[in-house]
Amino acid sequence: MSTFKTISEAEVLVAFPAAPSAITGDMTLRDLIRLILHLMHCAQAVKNDNHVLNYLYLACPDTFWANYSGDAYPTTPAHPGHFPTFHTHATTADIANGRAAWEWQLKSHTDPGTMDRALVHRFLSLLPPDKKKEYENRKLSNPNEAYIQCLAWFSSRYGDTSEPEREENRNRMKADWNLHDGWQALQEQVEEGQLFAALTNAAISDVDAVDIAVSVLMKTGMFEHAYEEWHARPDGSKRWNDVKTFWAEKI
Repeated sequence: MSTFKTISEAEVLVAFPAAPSAITGDMTLRDLIRLILHLMHCAQAVKNDNHVLNYLYLACPDTFWANYSGDAYPTTPAHPGHFPTFHTHATTADIANGRAAWEWQLKSHTDPGTMDRALVHRFLSLLPPDKKKEYENRKLSNPNEAYIQCLAWFSSRYGDTSEPEREENRNRMKADWNLHDGWQALQEQVEEGQLFAALTNAAISDVDAVDIAVSVLMKTGMFEHAYEEWHARPDGSKRWNDVKTFWAEKI
């Protein structure tokens, strides 16, 4: 009996949060962003003992990873081989421990692939039938394409924006915010704009994201004392991740 059981795709799909409404009609970049954010939540719905953010890295473009973690962008552990190996004079305990270690390494390698397939499955299930068919035909030549590669392909098709569209995105990020909406609403407002920009190869820097969020807060005229405390922090502790923790506690 295995000490460490790998998960199945069916188990992963059951663990996913409820699916949002599928895209209908013409597909836009905003539609794509809505699905990306949903899939990021899906990737965190199953525990991954190798990382505190579970499988978020499988659903998060590497250029967006710093928004959620100060760690290096994770990689999936290598395959440990098809069978455990033991030295000639291994004891029963050595064999049991070696097999358990091999099973853990195999699970650590296999489960991310299972999650990745489930992400692709959920993503395609939310597309218009013609867009799903188009991608499935393309996938015939690369059946093991990862979700991030799938996402990159769709981004290349729907991420072509004009200067006015990119300016509109920045304006949406700067839109007035109401205290009753809570911090999470403002965080999503900024991060959706960051993701839009990242997918259009016009990334908004961490500093700009911080400036936008703090400026929106200050327009309310309600956080002067909190801002003084924020402004007094060392520069190295005023990144976007710091904004999310600091201001969430102040609101």
